[in-house]
Amino acid sequence: MGSGARMGSSSGRRTIPGYPRHRVPSRGIRRSSHPVASGGAQPPPAAARPPPGGHTARVERGRALVVGASSDIGRAIAVELAELGHDLSLWGRDADRLGRTADACGAAHRATVDVTDHGAVAGAVGDVVARGPLTAVVWAAGLFDWAAADDADAAAWVSLLEVNLVAAAVTTRLVLPALLEAAPSALVYLGSAASRQAFAHNAAYVASKHGLAGLAGGVFLDVRDRGVKVALVAPGLVAAGAGLDSPAGRHPERLLQPSDVAAAVRFVVTSSPTACPTEIHLQPQLTP
Repeated sequence: MGSGARMGSSSGRRTIPGYPRHRVPSRGIRRSSHPVASGGAQPPPAAARPPPGGHTARVERGRALVVGASSDIGRAIAVELAELGHDLSLWGRDADRLGRTADACGAAHRATVDVTDHGAVAGAVGDVVARGPLTAVVWAAGLFDWAAADDADAAAWVSLLEVNLVAAAVTTRLVLPALLEAAPSALVYLGSAASRQAFAHNAAYVASKHGLAGLAGGVFLDVRDRGVKVALVAPGLVAAGAGLDSPAGRHPERLLQPSDVAAAVRFVVTSSPTACPTEIHLQPQLTP
C-alpha cells in the first residue's frame, strides 16, 4: 500500500487520511427487515430514494480534474475538457510531460501526485476543491504489464493493482463528496477492452480493468439519483502507450487515436441530463 495509508488501532481497520472511518456491522452484515433481491443485493428503502427529477441540468463548466494527464490519452482528454470551458487541475507522474499537457490546454493547475500515496491524494483533492466547484473527474492513470501468469513479476503485479484499482477506488471515495456537492457532475474511468474480455499474458491487467468496471458500475448505482454521471470508457488498441508497444503498434494509423478516447469522455460530460452513458466501448474502425 502507499505510504499515505496507515493502520488503525487495535481494531486492525485501515484508515485513509481525508475521510472518516465508518463503523462496520458485526461480521460485516447489515441486518434489515427489507427484502433482499434475488442476486443478494439489497435495494434502498423506497423512502430513502430521492424524488425523480432532482437533477435535470447538464454538467456545468466548472473545475475538471484529470488524473493521469501526463499520458498521451490523458493529454487529449485534458485538451477536450479545456475546449469545453472547464478550469483544469491536472495530476501526473512525469512533471515535464505534465507541463506540456498544461501548455496544450492554455492554462491549468498541475501537480505531480503519486496516486498510491493515499495521504498525498487526500491533500491534493483538498487543493483542487479549494479552487472551485468540482464538476468533472476523469481517472486516466494506469500501468501495464506484459508477462505470462507463471512468469510474471509478483511485485509488478502488486504495483499494477495498486495503481489501476486500489488508487482508483481511494480517489473515488475522496472526490465523491465534492462531485455530489457540485452536482450535476461527472466521473469517468478510463477502462480497456480488457474490462470485459480476457487476454493472454495480461492476467493482472485484465483483473484490474475488470475491477475498475465493477467499481464504475457500483458507484453509478450509489450516486445516480444525486446528479452524478458515472461512466467507463473502454477503448481497444490506441496509438499511445502500450498500444504502440504491441505488434499492432507498427501501424498506428490503424489504431484508435487519443482524440477518439477524449471525444468519448466529452460525450459523457455533455450528455443529456436524463441519460448516463454508463459504458462506452471503442474499437478501431480498421482491423489492427
